[in-house]
Amino acid sequence: MPESARVLHLVLIKPTHYDDNGYPIQWLRSAIPSNTLACLNGLAEDCRKRKVLGYDVDIHITTYDETNRRVHPNRIIRSLQRQGGRALIALVGVQSNQFPRALDLARRFRERGLQVCIGGFHVSGCVSMLPELPDDLKAYYVHKVLRLFPEQKVLKERAALAYPLFGLKWCLILLNEFLRDDSQRRHFASHGAYDPAAIQEEQLEKARNMQQKIRSTYQKCPFLK
Repeated sequence: MPESARVLHLVLIKPTHYDDNGYPIQWLRSAIPSNTLACLNGLAEDCRKRKVLGYDVDIHITTYDETNRRVHPNRIIRSLQRQGGRALIALVGVQSNQFPRALDLARRFRERGLQVCIGGFHVSGCVSMLPELPDDLKAYYVHKVLRLFPEQKVLKERAALAYPLFGLKWCLILLNEFLRDDSQRRHFASHGAYDPAAIQEEQLEKARNMQQKIRSTYQKCPFLK
């Protein structure tokens, strides 16, 4: 396997928005750094260190905050082509007023055959308005992710093994009320009007219901056929 095939270039871009004349708004310095960009960069660094894609795959991370840094798609494309390997362009933290700019950037990268994903308040808000995410959309997403790593022959099997654990994760999240730090924060925020026993009993019942759901729906991922 060539060395370049074992590299994934992750390009994180926080897009800006257009002004009334159609120009991207940019500042010499941002008043507030993008929290979304910082969080995703930290998560990506953790994945890189833990070798979550396999010990033979290295993740190269590049970040752009377009509110204070110009984004030149052609330069990014040339750099990726020069370095070789696979690439994913992630447009992150996209709000509704930034969505047109995000689409314009995505179009430039897609024209050159690069994989692009968009996340943020606008996309999440649109998806959340659906009663339930359609199965064909879920299957499409899983299929596209697997196609990014054709050299990872066991990725599909690894995902199938991990799938039930994602269901179990929600049970554990519901039980956070039993953690001392979480209980103290809620007590502080409620100004004393907090009944920990009642809240914990309520969350415990939710966790039991979630566990039943996991047993019936998370045993096998229907989208990894």
